Amino acid sequence: QPQVEELRVFHDKALRAAMKARILSSLNLCIQNEHQVASLVQTKRHITAVKALQQFTSTLQGPTLKDLTCTQRLQRTADTLQSTLQRNICSNLQACVFRRFRLQDSLDEVVDEIIAASSSGRNAGAIGVVAKGLQ
Repeated sequence: QPQVEELRVFHDKALRAAMKARILSSLNLCIQNEHQVASLVQTKRHITAVKALQQFTSTLQGPTLKDLTCTQRLQRTADTLQSTLQRNICSNLQACVFRRFRLQDSLDEVVDEIIAASSSGRNAGAIGVVAKGLQ
């Protein structure tokens, strides 16, 4: 009987050790993902950052770490990174759209000037207008 009890205690200790090892491995992965996402956001690699952030949050919300209170800081960091990433993406999209509209307006002006120069017979001047418009 004492040997059976001793084996059961060893088995329980082995299970707890395996669980702790999984938790530590998941925490290590989260910390690595945290740094990776922050670096990707900083270098404006948004698509890769979104994928890494998804992996980060899924690890945090997985069964191994879900109920641990020690992951609260990591969860706040993930939320902050997500907000920052969303702001950066929206800002870059707005800037891109604004640049596109500005370029379209400039192109329209250049085309109008070329047409006006061509209709007045100033073809040589049209090249100068195009060069000026493209600057």
